[in-house]
Order: sequence, then C-alpha cells, then structure tokens
Amino acid sequence: MPKKQKSKPPMGEMAYATAFIAMLGLAQAYYSFHFQSWKRAITSVVLLALASGIWYRLRFARLGAVAVLALGALVLLNDTLRHEMTFNRLAWIAAVLWCCWVIGRGYENETADPTDDAERHRESVAFIALLDRAVAIDEAAVKRVLGTDASVFGGGMFWAVRTPAGVLRVSAVARPFFADHSASTTHADERRAVREHNAWIGVEVADPETADLAAAYPLMGRLLAAIAPENSLVIHATATNEFFACAEDWRERFRENPPFQIPRIAAAPKPPETQQPPAAT
Repeated sequence: MPKKQKSKPPMGEMAYATAFIAMLGLAQAYYSFHFQSWKRAITSVVLLALASGIWYRLRFARLGAVAVLALGALVLLNDTLRHEMTFNRLAWIAAVLWCCWVIGRGYENETADPTDDAERHRESVAFIALLDRAVAIDEAAVKRVLGTDASVFGGGMFWAVRTPAGVLRVSAVARPFFADHSASTTHADERRAVREHNAWIGVEVADPETADLAAAYPLMGRLLAAIAPENSLVIHATATNEFFACAEDWRERFRENPPFQIPRIAAAPKPPETQQPPAAT
C-alpha cells in the first residue's frame, strides 16, 4: 500500500494570506480578553480555525475563509461609509479583499480537477514547468511569441492556442503536478524539484495524432520560456518522460531548441470503409 504523502503547507501568496488570517484571529483574541467581549472571542476562534484548516490544505476551510472575509469586508465598508473615511480603514478593506481573492483563487484551482495531473498527462505531449509557487498566464507574452500566425482564446488558468502546427493548450495550476511528489528520475536535483514543487505551468499539444510535432516542439519551447518564471525548478516532457533541471540560462536553451526528443505518435487508424452493395439490374 503506497505511503500517504504528507500535506505540504501553503506557499507564496497563500502563505501570506494564511498568516494574515491568523494575525486577525490573534488580534481578536487579545481584544476579547482586554474588553471581555464574547463576540470577539468567537471571531478569534473562527479565524484561527480557518487559518489552521488552510495550513493543512482543507478545502472547506478555504471556502469558509472566503465567506468570512467577504462578510468582514462588507462590515468594514459599511462602517467606513457611516463614519469618517480614513486611509487606515481603506487599507484594511483592501487587505481583506486581497486575502479573499488569493484564497478564493487557490480554492478554484485545487477543486478544478481532483485527479493526479501527472497520471492524466501520461499519454500527452506536453512541457511542464514545476514551480515552488503558482503563477498566472501572461497572455501578452503568449501573443508576442505567436505573432499574427495564431489565435488565442480562453481565460483563467486554461488557454488554447490555434497555430499552423496544431492546437496547443496552456495551463497554470496551483497544485503539484505529481500528486505523490515522486517521479522516475535518477538525478538528485530533479528528484528534489519534484519533491518540493507546489504548482506547475505547461504547454500541451491538444491532438498529437494530427499535429505537426516537429513544428510544434520549437513553438512549445518558446511559449514555455515566455510564460514560465526564471526560477522554475525543472521542466518535464511527458511524452518521453524526460527531465531538464533549470539553470540560469534555461530560457535561452528552450527558445533555441527544446532539449527533448520528439516522440513518434502513430496516427489513429481510419475506420474501415463500408462497401456499397452493387446496384440491382
């Protein structure tokens, strides 16, 4: 029976948002003790419980945090409109709304597809950049690479690109690509990257059987170099199960020619033609 992977704490913006909620909970605990307020005590318990749930990646905690923060922002806004509008009040509203947006985006990404991304891409042709924190897709960078020979459509963390070489899918997901944080590689740096990554961004051929892979591979390399951050951990080619550890100049390497073998994809067999019976004379 495989050993259950220990849930990793949130990273990047999610870690800051979690710390912000915990700070609010501790502040409410202090004021509840100082002013003997049971309402503040309840608020403190709720906020600290939500922060703990987010830390252990419990989805209900993220959904509850979004609801509580949205309600808190409305209360702060109502209080600001009824009283004097100050910079401190506006700053608190902005901070609460930012925290609500970060946690809500993370909940959407984690619940988008519960399957193991590596298993789902096992038969695909894709370049996957493993990251220590989630990033958004830069639509402008995609269009700069493609120029006028392609069309871009989609939104959020999933985009589609129609090119002369075939349709490509561009994805940015705020969860580990390898759900069990393990992969079949013998290099220590690559194993460490797989073990420590928390998100991924990638370019995938939508239909490898009809696409021109020889033309698509260089384009995929240029696209990934444009959208993946410089501090990406490792690049994984799903079709050939190859890994490329990211050094300082990895982007230049992928812009020139991706260091992966082009797979040979057999074309789908055509359905047998049905013979028409001879016409009766």
